[in-house]
Amino acid sequence: TGRGNHFKQSFPSILAGNLIEPFKKLGIELEVRNAAIAGIGSFPFGWCFKNYLGQDVDVVSWDPELTNRGDTTAAFEAYLRNAISMEHSPMMIVREYAYTETRRELLQKYVDLGAIGDPIVVNLEAAVYPFKDLDESIFPAGFKDWLDFGAPDGAPGKTRTNLSLQQHQLMGDLLTMHFLAAAALAERKDLPGHIFKIGPTSKPNFKHYLLPQPQSSDLEFDSASRNSTLMFGSPIPADQNWYMNELHCKTSFDPVLSGELQDIIVSGADAEDIDLLLPKGPMLYNRNWVLDYGPVAKSLASSLEQYKLGYQDRRKGYFGLTPSGKLSMFIPYEFGSYIKTSKELDTKKPNEVFKTVVICEVNERSECKIEKDVSFALGGIAVNGTVVQANGASYGGKKLCVSLSIPDDTEWATRMKPNEKGGLLRHKTTEEKGLSLDITVSNSLLFWKNGPCSVSHVIW
Repeated sequence: TGRGNHFKQSFPSILAGNLIEPFKKLGIELEVRNAAIAGIGSFPFGWCFKNYLGQDVDVVSWDPELTNRGDTTAAFEAYLRNAISMEHSPMMIVREYAYTETRRELLQKYVDLGAIGDPIVVNLEAAVYPFKDLDESIFPAGFKDWLDFGAPDGAPGKTRTNLSLQQHQLMGDLLTMHFLAAAALAERKDLPGHIFKIGPTSKPNFKHYLLPQPQSSDLEFDSASRNSTLMFGSPIPADQNWYMNELHCKTSFDPVLSGELQDIIVSGADAEDIDLLLPKGPMLYNRNWVLDYGPVAKSLASSLEQYKLGYQDRRKGYFGLTPSGKLSMFIPYEFGSYIKTSKELDTKKPNEVFKTVVICEVNERSECKIEKDVSFALGGIAVNGTVVQANGASYGGKKLCVSLSIPDDTEWATRMKPNEKGGLLRHKTTEEKGLSLDITVSNSLLFWKNGPCSVSHVIW
């Protein structure tokens, strides 16, 4: 996000400023999307790439210091597999530290196996190391004031884990040189075309959803992660390949390009038009679930607003207590490679096409334990939430998500969906099938001051 600096001083903004015009001259329309969100782990973010980055993304960057430093290599591999299974099998940019060597080795394995091409590993400390023992008066300009931030005095985010102004600048410039060099080569008319066919997407039989089996050695001792199809996908019978399940996500976090949680809420939500920085009291909580920040996020957002730093991320969610009643949602079945038509879907039961539904809460200070204090019902049938124990689906040691199994006797729910082809004069609707999901807070001893329960992501 660029914390400690202005948003436009973050390396994605620097990269965009350096590359958009040169690429435009080459006939390439370049868009750089800074979808970073402060205070969120590798997951559920990694299950919602299409929401935050877009299905058409060509490059994805990841920084372990700014997500979960406690993540294992397996968690990074799960993040990697979810990223490269997207439509364009995007290349990866990873920031390296002394303790991330095993992640670099994992990337090399995926390159050797032909699963990814041209990942970039950036080690900023290696770049500055030759100058550390020199007098600052003879430092190159880009390394002076190396640890200073660009935001005004008193602004939040000036911590060791965040990149300084010069570090962002160097990161942006290093990536610029890489992409400009590649563009310059691509424009050469005297070079044979086959030298550019180095990535997996250049192979005639390439399919972006086919992956090797998981490679992380620490999976041997982590059955919770190893057995999670959400994290690693599933093996193809009688084949060496694996595939990632089609995931769909709705989230209340910003910034998103599509898939807002509000899209699937049927009833039980309130305060969606009230400024997030305003206090929300018992009167609202006694009526419905409330769209709001948690106390930590609200304090941070208020501080950021004071300095006008331009950040776009908002870690908001729907917060509720027992008096808030039922938060009702409709989870639509989204047609894909498995089932393509309504006629095919009519022959299936919900538990034949929905593997699981995952609910994640806002990573906030709260006395609510989502697996104990919240009740769930799918299709009107009560179901228990099982904590997702896989490494990476947590933040600060707190497990954030629960999975819900689909009961055998769950029935389809329906709703009428506007027909996009109806035009201005033909407002037709079509029937859409899906699952009804009801969420209530069962622990009546929780109060709005000591931290209500929350929902920020629904994944299926």
